[in-house]
Amino acid sequence: MKRYLMTALLGLAFLATPAVAQVEVGTDFGFSIASPDGGDNVTAISVPTGVLRVGFHTSDALAIEPRVAFNRLSSDGDSFSTLSLAAAILYSFTDRFYLFGEGGFSRISADDDDDGGDSATQGSFGGGIGLRKAIDNRLGLRWEAGVDFAPETDDFASSTTFSVTMGISFFSERR
Repeated sequence: MKRYLMTALLGLAFLATPAVAQVEVGTDFGFSIASPDGGDNVTAISVPTGVLRVGFHTSDALAIEPRVAFNRLSSDGDSFSTLSLAAAILYSFTDRFYLFGEGGFSRISADDDDDGGDSATQGSFGGGIGLRKAIDNRLGLRWEAGVDFAPETDDFASSTTFSVTMGISFFSERR
């Protein structure tokens, strides 16, 4: 099931490529609070978030945006890393305001000197609202507020993540 969902998400991104009128490349700065079911909240402030996004604008109203993120923490021989792949669909109501839906997977790995390592994959889906502001013809800012849900798996409790981000975007052609 995971393989089919990821193939569908990536397929959507590549289907948009031939009709692309504009490409947007960007990264975000963010604040998030994750609330795992039965666990303590985790708060993160990231500058930048470690997310690289590439938006393929298929029309004035629609963009498909694959996203990739990698994060690694280590201390005294212990390490924790995540690799996330996702795709978002953005629908613009005006040249500034948009809604988005997204889905993807994260590969989470932990390694310590005492017990060795372990890794697992967890899917997630969510959505939110966004606002964009042009700085000049090829540069812009974005603000987003969203919520993501990761269902329970054999390896993870379910969790809900609330996030607020501000991003910078570079465009392939004049806006």
